[in-house]
Amino acid sequence: MTQGKFLLWRLIVLHLLLGAAVFAQSPAQSTRYRISGQVRDAAGRDVAGAKVCAARVGSPPGEGIQCTRSMADGQFTLRLARAGHYLVIVSKDTDGYMPQVLPFFKHSAYLPPEVTLDDENDSASASPILAPKNGALTVRALDAKTLLPVEDFRVIMCRTDMQAACFASSGKNAEGRLKLFVAHTPFTLRITADSYEDWLGLNGAPKMPVSIASGEALEVEVYLRRRDAAFNQPLSETEKQVGVNLPAPVQLSPAGGAVFDHYPRKTTLEWAAVEGAASYTVEVDFCRGGETGKTDCVNPQPHRLRNMPLMTGIQLTSYEFNFLGAQPGRWRVWAVDKEGREGFKSQWRAFAYTR
Repeated sequence: MTQGKFLLWRLIVLHLLLGAAVFAQSPAQSTRYRISGQVRDAAGRDVAGAKVCAARVGSPPGEGIQCTRSMADGQFTLRLARAGHYLVIVSKDTDGYMPQVLPFFKHSAYLPPEVTLDDENDSASASPILAPKNGALTVRALDAKTLLPVEDFRVIMCRTDMQAACFASSGKNAEGRLKLFVAHTPFTLRITADSYEDWLGLNGAPKMPVSIASGEALEVEVYLRRRDAAFNQPLSETEKQVGVNLPAPVQLSPAGGAVFDHYPRKTTLEWAAVEGAASYTVEVDFCRGGETGKTDCVNPQPHRLRNMPLMTGIQLTSYEFNFLGAQPGRWRVWAVDKEGREGFKSQWRAFAYTR
């Protein structure tokens, strides 16, 4: 596979991994083409419940992907609407078996099978092997001044043996905790957060790569130092003061737990005006896709797409954007006063798209 094609599928599978839209087959579409086979692990044992995806080479990111789950004996069948050249991707990422088309997680001994479907060959077989389990790293980020959790931070990891083979994920929760799986090879570690200095490595030592063996787990606490300009500013809701910081806007629409089935996924957020507000800031996350219609937000990640309207400096009490995929999402909003001070943030409000 060429480097360009490899990078393209890195982007596609990244969307898949984080729960972005997988274009499922509707009953009205033809399912002439078929890929079937059996998933086994590195020891040759049948693997039940693995996610098996056929990703069509040359499709735009997020399109041309069809997935299913392997049966108790590892058997699977993927029914497809279009001919083409497909990668057969297998993973159980919630258990730590990561997709092998992502360069950061790739084990050197495992490659996804490739099949070609056309008018003369409308079915094919594939025998994907589930690569060994990746190691796990749990990061707990704390403010070095207050020792309070940093509720929004980003972890960036890059392999030391492969240029540009990196993976990044955001930790967005009140505990300041993020669990993620890591490469089979040594990697560098960078932890970033707005208004904080970067943290490098496990102990702030940038030249010391991290190694976690297959199936092993490591937990680390990091203490992020505030940048000088933010040293005396409130960086968490706990530090804000009633009467000094503006109150949280009242969210109006969409209603909490709203489920939408329209496409395109044009979404309008609305809230009530806050007295004293000079502008507003909106935050939108997308979440791992699950059961259709459910709005539980698993593994929230920032919804930052190309051509998305700015989320800061909003003068109106509404914000319109196109949502990423058929999956859950959530949003919140806060006011900013004329001095540039952030007000209290509203609660997260969940929604979901079914297509």
